[in-house]
Amino acid sequence: MANVKVKNLNVHPFSQKFKGVDIRLAAHGSSGDAIDMDYEEAVEFLGTFYPFKLDNKGNHDPKFFKMLKIDGKPEHHDAKKAEIRCPVCRELCPSWLDLEAHQRVMHQDQVLKDEEYQKWLDSKEKAAHVKATAPR
Repeated sequence: MANVKVKNLNVHPFSQKFKGVDIRLAAHGSSGDAIDMDYEEAVEFLGTFYPFKLDNKGNHDPKFFKMLKIDGKPEHHDAKKAEIRCPVCRELCPSWLDLEAHQRVMHQDQVLKDEEYQKWLDSKEKAAHVKATAPR
């Protein structure tokens, strides 16, 4: 289901292989500068790495800039359809932000703590304190 358009904003054509399909977009302003995609795929496509190429002077070549934009608003996803549930108590939340708020309020005591990382932070603080209080 295609519900958004991905547009090329660069004055140069753009092409990239995405999920086994070669996507080619014409230069901005010409016909063929947009493609219809599902919103989730469009976000994934915009987020995929596209390597920089250099010109003969060692600068980034603007012909290969990934200047893309998602046009159109995605269809609203219903919480029951998306099944955004708390992994602890399985409560249905209307959005990801509501899930985060729910977890902060209801499951604050169940936040996992990385003990090794805390030991490392404590050793860094101790070393900084010793260095700061050392005589010069």
